[in-house]
Order: sequence, then structure tokens, then C-alpha cells
Amino acid sequence: MATGECDALIGGDLVVSAGAKTLGLMQTGRTKAVVNSHEIITGDFTQNTEFTLPTDRLKVSLEAKLKGDVSFFDASDLAKTLMGDLYLFQHDVVRCSLAAGHNPA
Repeated sequence: MATGECDALIGGDLVVSAGAKTLGLMQTGRTKAVVNSHEIITGDFTQNTEFTLPTDRLKVSLEAKLKGDVSFFDASDLAKTLMGDLYLFQHDVVRCSLAAGHNPA
């Protein structure tokens, strides 16, 4: 996907969704996003047990790029309630995307 060509982002986590590479694929006024707000710990925690995700900063980055076209909700709780297993749910989403001819990356 080229810079600015993302029409829709279904963000599995804030860190990747608000990352520079992902933000570069988005375009204000074009891209709409739904992002999982559940805090998923990163590998940084193994080096620093006091590490906390900069959740507010990540959300602000997405909001600044997409203005009113981004929504946040705890998709992890929803997946666990509906599927019973978050990782199985993620696997099924990717599998369905590939089957539909989409690249979920």
C-alpha cells in the first residue's frame, strides 16, 4: 500500500496503529479507523518493569492524523466475550481477510 492510500484501519493495538509507518499510510479525510484501546504490553517491559504504555500520546497521534475519523474501544474484552480466546479471534480475523483477498498487514 502506498503512502496515504489506506481507506480503513482496523487496529489491533495502539502501538502499531499509531506507529510512524502506519500513520504514513493514512490520509486525513480519507482514512477511517477503529482501534483496540486495550493496553497490550510490549517487549519494553522486559527491560524496564516500570514501563507503561504512552496510551494517551498514542491516541492523540491518531486523533491528530484522522481528526474525527477514529474510534477506540476495548476489542480484546469483546473478543474474549464472543470467542473465549483472544488469540483464536485474531487468527480468524486474519484468515477471513486472506480468504476475502485482502492483505491484513
